[in-house]
Amino acid sequence: MRLWLRVICNTTRDMTPSLVLMFENTVMLIINLCDGFQRQASVAKLKFIHCNELFFTEANVDAANGLIGFYCSAINAGKFASGFKCNIYGPKGIKRFSENVSFNDHMLMVWTFKEFECSNIECTANKAVKMIPILLKAEGRNDAVSYIIDPVAFPPKFKGKEAKQMGLSVAQIKELIAGKNVTLNETTITPESMFNTSIKPTGALVLCVPHFDYIPSLFTNKELLSKHSDIGLVYHIAPYEVLSNTDYIDFVGKIAYKAMHVMDCKELNDDTAPRYYSQIELKALHQCNSRLFPDFPLKPLHIKDEKKREILVDEYKKRGVGVMFSELGRDYDFWPKFDVSKQSCLPGFHQPLVEEEKAVKAVSGTINSSEKLKAIHKLCETVVATRKFHNEPFIAVLGTAAQNPLKYRCVSSIYMNIPGSLEGKVPRSNTKEYFSNSFGIILDAGEGSYGQIVDHFSDMEIVDCIIENLQCIFISHHHTDHMLGIAKLIKESDLVIIKKYGKEIAKTKPLYVIIPDNMKIMMVDLLEMGAILLSERLRVIISESISADTGAYYVKANKNPIPQKEFSKEEAEKMVEELYKSDNAKIKEMWDYFGKMMCIKRFHTYQTNHCSGSHGVFIEGKDWKIAYTGDTFPCLTVQNFTRNVDLLIHECTFSDDMKRMDDDIRHTSLAQCIGIYDKISPWRMLLTHFSNKTKKIVNVSDEHLKRNIIISFDHLQFHLSDAEWASQLHPLLEALISNDG
Repeated sequence: MRLWLRVICNTTRDMTPSLVLMFENTVMLIINLCDGFQRQASVAKLKFIHCNELFFTEANVDAANGLIGFYCSAINAGKFASGFKCNIYGPKGIKRFSENVSFNDHMLMVWTFKEFECSNIECTANKAVKMIPILLKAEGRNDAVSYIIDPVAFPPKFKGKEAKQMGLSVAQIKELIAGKNVTLNETTITPESMFNTSIKPTGALVLCVPHFDYIPSLFTNKELLSKHSDIGLVYHIAPYEVLSNTDYIDFVGKIAYKAMHVMDCKELNDDTAPRYYSQIELKALHQCNSRLFPDFPLKPLHIKDEKKREILVDEYKKRGVGVMFSELGRDYDFWPKFDVSKQSCLPGFHQPLVEEEKAVKAVSGTINSSEKLKAIHKLCETVVATRKFHNEPFIAVLGTAAQNPLKYRCVSSIYMNIPGSLEGKVPRSNTKEYFSNSFGIILDAGEGSYGQIVDHFSDMEIVDCIIENLQCIFISHHHTDHMLGIAKLIKESDLVIIKKYGKEIAKTKPLYVIIPDNMKIMMVDLLEMGAILLSERLRVIISESISADTGAYYVKANKNPIPQKEFSKEEAEKMVEELYKSDNAKIKEMWDYFGKMMCIKRFHTYQTNHCSGSHGVFIEGKDWKIAYTGDTFPCLTVQNFTRNVDLLIHECTFSDDMKRMDDDIRHTSLAQCIGIYDKISPWRMLLTHFSNKTKKIVNVSDEHLKRNIIISFDHLQFHLSDAEWASQLHPLLEALISNDG
């Protein structure tokens, strides 16, 4: 028998703690589901077949933003086919938070919620453990909950293997289990001799103290004080100011003096960024072409403060308390007892990192293996773009997966950077100076989008510049793979701006969020719950209000598309001109602001044929036009309002070698994308949102590439002028980026 906590996420640059309770290699329950949990669980190869209980320490973005992602993963695992139900436990507000970020009524019907208003409630029917909540309160703050994990005393286990070796018959075994003596070869065998002795269980404490203000509530908690002798492991989720407080150290030393204490704190943790396996390949590919591939550091990025670690260890050691520090993928046993020697770490999280020289050598070998590949490499290394753009956009593809994050790919998100009014102040480059003097737009924000920004740019000073200068988040539709990361992005943006300018000045720096009408209630509720720190700077614009096409492609009542009329170029232009005559002050303010900051002449939406409220977006700069479709079935509005754009970013869920799904799914195939390209005639086309059957990169034919179509993959980056030749590199990418493994 064995019980342990496994760390799936801990507090790093872009994540917050998520733990799973394991019993005999089975996930029994989960504590917290942070943004990015799906991706981490995929790397860890976790199966949730027996996991029917979720516990949350707080009702906010940090603790619960991955809940709906977990629900989607459960659907894909076929759990609802067997009548899957789940119990949700947490502080006051967890149900409302979950409802706000969910657009699936079925989840709300089959899942039940229990909000704690007091401590010491046994709240799980799990056969392995009882969960006892410890409620912490602080004036002016939402409740937080810690949990005592109390293992049940398992009954003695019959020694079946030994019984067979002794030669006992089935009838004799039944007699022993029934409590009767049996005789074998004139020897009396008692039931007591054939059962393992029951071991007194030791429990664990997940202690969440999110702020110093909660400490008084912790010190007076009678339930926690009465349980101290049974605790073998304490997992601390707290900031450094709490962990280093002498009164706090004295308190936890008294209530769990025999326990091992594991610290999960941003200032103390290693940041190993382990989930992006493709970084090793991309590091080598950067040597192949630095304009399309970011320069990833191969070594783990350490953000821990060694001095603070040493001070903390000394302070706890003075009180006879043992301290460890949280590690991603680490298992912490606590039953039957804590044993340092048995603390294992999943190999999927800490794979051996390939030496840079070896990786680059492998790339060189692949290139030189073929005359065709050598020619492509030489061309793309020396090519000079013939087109030049003013206010030229930089594009980084953050996620290309459809539906759920994968081991190698994140879900839909694209970052677009525009120099705007600061053009020419610094040369274009992936530097702090460049991103400090330019502005950003996010096109869709699936779960883990912020984490992808962190990993793409690596340097947190650059990441903070990008987040600070983020002007707009556009969400094409309400499906979770396109919007689940929005709350995390907004929160991180607020934190960066507050830290740099203070709250009062930060309120004056607007962030425009463009969402479909059916997401409006979600945003309002997130504001009311305090999930968004600076409500004053948030400007919510409804996609329908800036749409050039007033028709409806999707009727919610019967889901039947309404055929649309094909407009001429002149007719479509007239409709757009009418839109920009709008007297809506809020919309005019947005257009004026975008024009002033980013030199954008036009920014409007158009409806797409995917689901209720789905829209694409059209952005026009000084001498360039970019259109993004989001998810869509081939439709006339894309054709009507994106003619002759410089870059059309279109979804491509199904490749040519995949069987086309029912049209009710409302996605586009590669062959259909080719047809759209031929009709619209964009200068260049970028395809994204590929089926999850594709591990890393889509394979296409030479015939497709003749049309200047770029196949995207996670962390592809380019300036708009680089799109002129980027598609020619694809055969080399297919040879270098393997879909195997």
